[in-house]
Amino acid sequence: MRRKPLIASTFAALLGALVAGQVLLERSAEAQDGARRMAPVFEVDPFWPKPLPAGSKCSTGAAGRQQVSAVCGSVASPISVRSAKPRSLR
Repeated sequence: MRRKPLIASTFAALLGALVAGQVLLERSAEAQDGARRMAPVFEVDPFWPKPLPAGSKCSTGAAGRQQVSAVCGSVASPISVRSAKPRSLR
């Protein structure tokens, strides 16, 4: 019989602690915010993507499922080839 009042008082105390915590957190957030901040503004860069330098060429390719290659070269520098075997996802 004494168990019901104990459960009810524990529930009321827990609810009171949660409400008090919420009020304190709201006050803290309002104090930190001060003046309302505006959301950031993003602008479109009309010059993006930038064109590649004259004479520069890059290409990628795949040889089946065995090899992936990237080939880059320009008038000023020789062609470089980078290859890698892809890792299995199994």
